[in-house]
Amino acid sequence: MKKYLGILLTGLLLWWSCSDDDDNNYIEVSGVADAGEFVDVRDGKSYKCIEIGDQIWMAENLAYRLPEGSLDGCCTWKEAYLDSTTIEITDEEFREGLLSALETGEIDESYNQHIVDSLMIETGEEEGSLWWQIAYNDYSLRYLLSGYLNQTPNATYEDIMEAFANTSFYYFQNLLPSVLVVASEIRSRKLEDIAGNYLESAEEENGNYSQTYGFLYSFEAAQRAVPAEGGWRIPSDEDWKKLERHIGMKEGDVNLDNEWRGSNQAVYLKPDEAGIGFNALYAGGKVYTPLYTDYDDETFINKGRNAYFWSSENLPETDSTRVGIIRSVAIWTDQILRATTRFTNDDNHPTLYSVRLVKDK
Repeated sequence: MKKYLGILLTGLLLWWSCSDDDDNNYIEVSGVADAGEFVDVRDGKSYKCIEIGDQIWMAENLAYRLPEGSLDGCCTWKEAYLDSTTIEITDEEFREGLLSALETGEIDESYNQHIVDSLMIETGEEEGSLWWQIAYNDYSLRYLLSGYLNQTPNATYEDIMEAFANTSFYYFQNLLPSVLVVASEIRSRKLEDIAGNYLESAEEENGNYSQTYGFLYSFEAAQRAVPAEGGWRIPSDEDWKKLERHIGMKEGDVNLDNEWRGSNQAVYLKPDEAGIGFNALYAGGKVYTPLYTDYDDETFINKGRNAYFWSSENLPETDSTRVGIIRSVAIWTDQILRATTRFTNDDNHPTLYSVRLVKDK
């Protein structure tokens, strides 16, 4: 009896061994070569590239920083969300911005000045006389933004903006679009400064995450972050499938949805000895996790465990919502996930994933 039991156990061990060999049946991936580096002229960062079949892929995560950080949908790990509604323009900032724009010609009031000059001629007053000065002050107050600012040195941001709606000052209504541009520029500079502070703080707390893993992007931000030069694009779902076929994924697995697919194809994408140089980094992400709603940074998960990558495509989930198609590679499996994700978490902040770019040879 013991003899037969020993034979059975030996047979099972041999079967398991053969089974493991089948699961880890690595192939020689052809058509793979070093494709040099791409230098992004926007910030001077360079990216290693790899040729895979008839395509060239970036072998590093995109690390281009959109100017307004999280407000643009571009974050480092656990970067605080930037709320634009909390950004206020001070009275002093607005006044200085308007005076500077008038001086540089960004706000052009030459047409208004021409009207004032014509009205002054009609008064018949001698230039420089008391009555001439009184009339000029009155016209410049109502027709010229520079005159209004000079004669109301204590006017607040609200006062200045309300003047454009006041019938007494409707004569310089034509200047309002330029004034709004100045306000927008001031707000943008403040947002960029705050975003820079948020980035610096998050990088200090998280080991300069972006230097290793690049930035995390919302679906929309990923499209905006693509460089104009070089022919790069966010890979489509079909681009990912082409890559997966090239590294040996069977056709029956390629089109599976919301599943870990293939047998061992993720091995070729990982930064391991068996990899082909794709170097998928386990950057984690701000993943769609409906259970986490109390704290924004709780949805930043799986750093060191999962790599998540956007595709360029999205699908209707319901009549009113759409979902994006992503890929994931994990440290704990040799399969590749093809899944869909919502674009916004339950905290009303965007889901954020890494970006790899691809182009045709």
